[in-house]
Amino acid sequence: MNVFGLICPKKCADWATCEPLPNKPCCPVRPDGQCVPDGICCPSRSLSVYLDSFHPTEIANIVLATRAYKAQSSLDASPVDIGQLTRDITDT
Repeated sequence: MNVFGLICPKKCADWATCEPLPNKPCCPVRPDGQCVPDGICCPSRSLSVYLDSFHPTEIANIVLATRAYKAQSSLDASPVDIGQLTRDITDT
């Protein structure tokens, strides 16, 4: 998986015209990288890649899972994506 290339997806369906998601936490973080308790999170988690310094948001997980299952580029999954792997198994 090309995780670094995929966790910076575009924020809408038209990938050619949209802005990339910000690569910063959605909440203020403590020195250990986790969210500050009772800290104010961003208003829309779907516009951020990370909730805190470690954990991806739902939108990042959806992009990673979708591209792992059906690669749009040879850099997405190697040597084959999950969809191709399952087709190969069921075809035998």
